[in-house]
Amino acid sequence: MPGQGNLLWCCSDWMSLGKFVFWNLRRANKTGFNFLPSGGNAVPRITVLLTASAVLISGWAAAAEYGALLAQATPGTEAANRPSAQPLGPPVFLPQKPAEVFTLPPLRLESPETDVVAGPRLEIKSYLFEGNKVVPSEELQRIAAPYAGRIVSASELEELRHGLTRLYIGRGYINSGAVIPEGALTNGVLRILIVEGRLQEIRLKGMERLREEYVRERLARGGAPLNVNVLQENFQLLLADPLFSKMDARLLPGSEPGSAILDVNVIRARPYQFTVFANNYRPPSIGAQALGASGWVHNLTGLGDVLDANFQDSAQAKGGARYGLGWSLPVTSRGTQLQLRLDHGRSAVVEEPLKAADIKSTLDSREIGISHPVVEDLRRKLSLGLTYARRENRTTLLGEPFSFIPGEPSGYTRLNVWRFWQDYVQRLEQQVLALRSTFSFGRNNIEQSSAAPSAQPAPDFFVWLGQAQYARRVLDSGAQFLLRADVQWAHDRLLPLERMAVGGVNTVRGYRENYMVRDSGYRASIEYQHPLLGTADERHALTLAPFIDYGSARNIGEARDRIYSAGVGLLWRWQRVAANLYAAKRFVTPPTPTQTTLQDRGIHLEIRYDVF
Repeated sequence: MPGQGNLLWCCSDWMSLGKFVFWNLRRANKTGFNFLPSGGNAVPRITVLLTASAVLISGWAAAAEYGALLAQATPGTEAANRPSAQPLGPPVFLPQKPAEVFTLPPLRLESPETDVVAGPRLEIKSYLFEGNKVVPSEELQRIAAPYAGRIVSASELEELRHGLTRLYIGRGYINSGAVIPEGALTNGVLRILIVEGRLQEIRLKGMERLREEYVRERLARGGAPLNVNVLQENFQLLLADPLFSKMDARLLPGSEPGSAILDVNVIRARPYQFTVFANNYRPPSIGAQALGASGWVHNLTGLGDVLDANFQDSAQAKGGARYGLGWSLPVTSRGTQLQLRLDHGRSAVVEEPLKAADIKSTLDSREIGISHPVVEDLRRKLSLGLTYARRENRTTLLGEPFSFIPGEPSGYTRLNVWRFWQDYVQRLEQQVLALRSTFSFGRNNIEQSSAAPSAQPAPDFFVWLGQAQYARRVLDSGAQFLLRADVQWAHDRLLPLERMAVGGVNTVRGYRENYMVRDSGYRASIEYQHPLLGTADERHALTLAPFIDYGSARNIGEARDRIYSAGVGLLWRWQRVAANLYAAKRFVTPPTPTQTTLQDRGIHLEIRYDVF
């Protein structure tokens, strides 16, 4: 192999330069060279070699630009399925007027004045209540107290019976009430039987392939006795299920006293959707422009499951495809869910001057998890979940396995991680608050080296991620403020796959996607969405969205970097077509003068079309 100085001068193109770099790095690995951190990415040797050559070929300006581009192109930083990249869902406000889901039979309670029961006057010392479970006897005795210890007429007994029945009905137990059986008076003690109503049967129509137990079990939550308030809330929760488009119900008298029949007519929602899209939401180093498709299918098994899939590929180069497949299955009527997910992604650096180095990365991720709502009603939901993930990343340079991670010489990194997460959502008519906390405990295959231990990711790591979103309606037109904030704290130095990304359309707009990928950081955004045409619920809408974004991140043992921006967005939808356009002004100038992509000009654009 010729000497280094001769090669640097004789390199006539980037490919020969790349081969030279590869030879030098292989030699460095064989001689025990340990990479040291440089700008948050542990690749100084390749930085030195390529930067020196860039100076000879393109002048000193190219050198500064190259160093920053390499930092963004390091394999692992382009990962799109890192935990911090999963945003909270869009806010869903509580309906201001809940839908009328029940048609109730008229309640026939005749007043005592028109329903006088002829009969003797009775001397009653006290009352004994039987059959009551949801209302304590002490409360019933307080209602009966004015009728105890004296002579009571039959009309007064009927008045007492109606009073007890109204107590139950007022609390939602619409088919519960009091009955005075014959021969109920013994030694001055009158026995009153409380009949607490029940739901005898649920009749369902329009279920198609969905198992009837899926609806019956969810409507019957709360058990006996039947409470119309609980039943209506169960109905509202079921209406929010994407399996259904509309539900109507009638509550009818049953075949026995105190029983009721719920007659339900179900209109199923479309069980599938397929969308195609184009955007510039990828890191420019691997090709910012993307074409893709996503879709889902509901109820493949008849158990209410959801299968979702997504695909996207670079519009600029081959070898940049990503695939994702997920499946969630309800395992109990109380909302317990089993989740499975597979992701596969390939990327190749396509940006000059790194393109000739042929840097490629392959990422595989497999996850299994379970979640359960601890609290769930129309206004609040608190869920807990546990997920296990196994993630693998393979990297190559010039077609040969090559590591960009200190402490891992083969170009193959692997991590196993457990994530315990807590999700809380509170919905009101004018505001929505969503909070999520995720604790991750993991282990990777990095071997600690004595040469530069501070530069290497820790083999065992712990990281906490907190996310918050608050939406507030401010005008009747549907205008709203949207505040978002994320924070990640890492106890240990992390692999790029687990780091927080700052910069891009979902974090700090106006900067490149994944502009900073660091161990710890935080980001915040405030956005005002003002409808110019239509509202969010209409098929044709145009919304103006001015915003301010801020982000900060750092690696352990390094200085913190900050970026922030302000701009405006246009959100447009017409029937099946939707487009989002954001334009932002950066207030911290990137170290690279590159203006080769729309992202470098502060523009983020996506167009979507719902095929069906």
